[in-house]
Amino acid sequence: MIQRLIFPVSVLTAAALIFSCSPDFKERSVYLPDSGRFPYAIQYSVQAGAFRNFSNAERFTIKIRPYAEAFCFKDDDGLFKVRFGNFASRTKAREEALRLKKLDIIRDFFIIPPGYETEDVPAGQPIRRKIVSEAEKYLGVPYLWGGESAETGFDCSGLVLSVYRKVGIDLPRTANNQYGRGRFVNKRNLAKGDLVFFKSGGRISHVGIYIGAGRFIHAPARGKTVCRETLKRRYYQRRYAGARTYLQM
Repeated sequence: MIQRLIFPVSVLTAAALIFSCSPDFKERSVYLPDSGRFPYAIQYSVQAGAFRNFSNAERFTIKIRPYAEAFCFKDDDGLFKVRFGNFASRTKAREEALRLKKLDIIRDFFIIPPGYETEDVPAGQPIRRKIVSEAEKYLGVPYLWGGESAETGFDCSGLVLSVYRKVGIDLPRTANNQYGRGRFVNKRNLAKGDLVFFKSGGRISHVGIYIGAGRFIHAPARGKTVCRETLKRRYYQRRYAGARTYLQM
């Protein structure tokens, strides 16, 4: 016969007090396995060019933008690559690529499938760590209003957009829209890769990427560079608006 374990009320009360007095940043350390299937994951995109020179990649990106939402980034192999689109199927991605090829906008291309950027992540290593690792690559990059590139600079939401694109997740462009679309995360439950938002004048005005231990990476303001900061700093405590996630809880 299995005996039931009965805990005294005093023990349960003590346990409740312990958890209610937990630190502000009691981070999640265990995550669901990452499948690459997130609500805003990029499904299929088209890679249409790889360049050794950023200026060439940027010009090519600008050439594509009247026809499709394109962006360029520096890959781990040192090349600047240009991609565009977020298509529901490989067929639709290929059709659009062939259309632009016929218009002589692009030449060679290949289709990027879902999860392409995270397929080499070691088993058991959450995509969250890849997000933090990607964000850390941009430490020291200067602030640039409207910027989305390590070569020219980032603004706060441009940094977040670029990091998430690199791991295959499609975010809105502005901090306000990034806040509005993501899922709510309690401050006590922040996890690496979540987004932290700040307000000014009653509106969302700033965003950063949480990296653990009460810290985040962000592009602060004109004249500064991408850096690490702490949520415990009074300036950010007073302006903290909340956190959102686009990842598995």
